[in-house]
Amino acid sequence: MDWLIPKSSKRSTGPDKPNQPHHALFLQAPEGVRAHVLKQRALLHPKFELVQQILEREPGGTGLARWTSPKGGYVMRLVGYKQLLPQ
Repeated sequence: MDWLIPKSSKRSTGPDKPNQPHHALFLQAPEGVRAHVLKQRALLHPKFELVQQILEREPGGTGLARWTSPKGGYVMRLVGYKQLLPQ
């Protein structure tokens, strides 16, 4: 393990070269990317809708929390909340 520590500190978040051929074979063309994104949207959209419904039902209207709603993206962000219990 002593040899691994110095090498692991120099990692990069750059391109995933070993998997690029797999991605290219799987997606094949821009149409393949679009089709894959639509499949992902079909899986994720109902989950975002459920989270939105729960947020509106539970803390909604109480002033305890505020959140963003995704408009075509995959990020829902809690932008403000009030602490319920003293620290």
